[in-house]
Amino acid sequence: DRESGFFALRRKIVDGVELKPVGYKILLEILILCKYNELREVEYIFGERTAGQSKLGPGVVFSYLKHMASLLWRTGKLSKMIKFCSIGFTGAGVNLAVLYLLTNYGLHYMFSGLLAIEVSLLFNFFLNRWWTFREEAASTGLVKPIIKDHLTRIGGILINFALLWALTELLGLYYILSMIIGIASATLWNFVGNTRWVWRSRLDAS
Repeated sequence: DRESGFFALRRKIVDGVELKPVGYKILLEILILCKYNELREVEYIFGERTAGQSKLGPGVVFSYLKHMASLLWRTGKLSKMIKFCSIGFTGAGVNLAVLYLLTNYGLHYMFSGLLAIEVSLLFNFFLNRWWTFREEAASTGLVKPIIKDHLTRIGGILINFALLWALTELLGLYYILSMIIGIASATLWNFVGNTRWVWRSRLDAS
């Protein structure tokens, strides 16, 4: 159980793995750093508290965030995300540049916009393939990852616009703030999709 810290595992799973838990969340270290074939959760129900108070407070939350940052750094996910976001920022510049150039050469701005989006998607894809996910790309081919990347980013666009509308119309947030939240959420979606699906080979999935 993730909350109580009650769990069992075969010792060979942690053999040779350097664990550096922050607080008592050592299971989080094992789930992320160790290799195993199967994971099961046996559910149970907490009894009603009869004495004392919960230990969940700001200190525990801070320790958890510190722990997550440590795991992101040690697994290389943090550096990958920084690279991914840097490429995405550069890709936005490519998008705007292509849109400006094609529109000024006489194309309708809507058609220019579609071409600019596709150019920026391909720019992001190949730069991520060469830099962010270089090791993974060696075993994933080319055509399937391009298709997966496009599908993932379409999902990101839908998330972006859904949050823009919902946060602005339903919650009354300032539309710029809604867009920022939408962009951040879409970026996270795209990164997770690239990490867990686009650049995951059949061998990794099995």
